[in-house]
Amino acid sequence: MKLFKMESGKPQCLLYAAAMLLDVPPLRLIEEIGHDGLRSAWPQLNAPLCYTSHHIQEIIDCFVARGFGLMNIEFDPHIASCPEVQEVRVFKEHEARFYHHLEDRNAILIGQHKSGSLRHAFAWDHTTETCYDPNGFMSKLEDYKILEAWIMI
Repeated sequence: MKLFKMESGKPQCLLYAAAMLLDVPPLRLIEEIGHDGLRSAWPQLNAPLCYTSHHIQEIIDCFVARGFGLMNIEFDPHIASCPEVQEVRVFKEHEARFYHHLEDRNAILIGQHKSGSLRHAFAWDHTTETCYDPNGFMSKLEDYKILEAWIMI
């Protein structure tokens, strides 16, 4: 997997993570999607929160166009029958289940780096067991609090 580094302050991590998995330049995905994710939709907020970024559905279309798909796996799924009741955990061994899915599949992971506070997307390479962070570095899973995976199928 090649590491693609996005420009600082631009919320394009999901796009860059997808480009790394698909092994295509990020600009090609921007052309396919039709925008760069830098439209200011919320001018009352400071960058990068003012930008629309990309939606996972736009990314899924790029994978499908190449004969692949993305399957969502939540790190710790919960369920409730209605909003008035407390959610319950679906799996007792949720961590083992989640990491089992990453053993032989590349993925876009969504979470937070231990040094950051915003949700962030990065690529997972199962062959090297390495996270490729669009901020320009490679790291290990332990360096992130992971919320979900979009596994390449």
